Amino acid sequence: MKLGRLKKRLHTQARREAMWALVFLSPYLIIFIIWQIFPLLYGLWLSFTNLDLLHSSDVKFVGLSNFTRILSDSFVALSLKNTLYFTAGSVGLGIVLALALASAMNGTSFENRWVKWVCFIPYLMGASAIAIVWKRIYLGYSGPLNELLMAVGFPNIAWLADTNSAMPSVIIVSVWTMLGFNGLILLAGIQNIPSEVKEAAMIDGAGPWTAFWLITLPLLKPILFFVITFAFIGAFQAFGLVYALTTGWNAVYGGDPLYHTLTYVMYLYAVAFKNMQVGYGAALSWLLMAIILGVTLIERRFLGAEE
Repeated sequence: MKLGRLKKRLHTQARREAMWALVFLSPYLIIFIIWQIFPLLYGLWLSFTNLDLLHSSDVKFVGLSNFTRILSDSFVALSLKNTLYFTAGSVGLGIVLALALASAMNGTSFENRWVKWVCFIPYLMGASAIAIVWKRIYLGYSGPLNELLMAVGFPNIAWLADTNSAMPSVIIVSVWTMLGFNGLILLAGIQNIPSEVKEAAMIDGAGPWTAFWLITLPLLKPILFFVITFAFIGAFQAFGLVYALTTGWNAVYGGDPLYHTLTYVMYLYAVAFKNMQVGYGAALSWLLMAIILGVTLIERRFLGAEE
C-alpha cells in the first residue's frame, strides 16, 4: 500500500511539474506558433494555389502545378547554377582562409587581440554599406583597385560589369565579409583542443603541418560542421549583398550583367514581390528549404558531427 501511495504521489508531482513547465513555456510557445509554425504551414498552402496579388480575388487550388512549373522555368535553372557557383566559391575559399586565419591568430599577444577585432568588423557591417565600399573599390579606371593594377602593369578590369569577373568579384566580397566570423569560431575550436595531444604529437616527431592534418583538423570536425553548415545556408540564401552589388534600380530580376549574378533567392524575391506571383514564390521557397535540408544532412553524414 505504501508503495502504491508513493507511486501515485510521484505521478501527481510529475504532472504538476509538467503543468508548471508548460505555463512558463507558454509565452514562447505562443510566439513560436504564431511567427514560425503558422507562416510555415500557410506558405505550404500558398504553394498549392495560384495566388497573384494583382488578382487576389481569384485564388484557386492548383495542386502541384507550381512545382511542375519549376521544372520548366529557365530562370530557376540559371539562378540555381549561379547560386551553386557562388556557394562553392564563397564557402570553399572562405573556410580555407578562415582556417589559415584561425591558425595565425592562435596566440595571446596584444597584436593578436587587435587582429581579432579588426577581422570581425566586416561581419558587423550592413550589406548596403559593404556594397557601397566595394563598388567604389571595383570602379572602372578611377577605382583604387584598377589604379593599383595598372600601376604595376596589369590591364583594367570591369569587375562587376564583365560576365567573366562579376561572380568572382561578388565571391571575394562575401569571403571578406565572413572571414572574421568564421575565423573566430574556428579559433575557439582550435583553442579547445587539449594541449597535451599536440605536445604528444610533437614528441613523436610530428611537425606543425603533420600535427595540423592528423590532430587539429580531425578534432575540429564538430566545429567545421557548424561553420560549413552556417556558411552554406548563408551563401545559398544570398540576397542583400549580391543584390546591392549587382542590381540596377530598374532591373526586373537583378543579377547584372546578363543575369550572371542572379541568385536563387533574388529570383524568388522578384517572382513573389515584384511580379506578385505569391503562390509560385511559395513553391520556390519550399524547394529552397528542401535543398538546404538535404545538403545539411549530407554534411552531417560526411563530417561526422555526432562524434
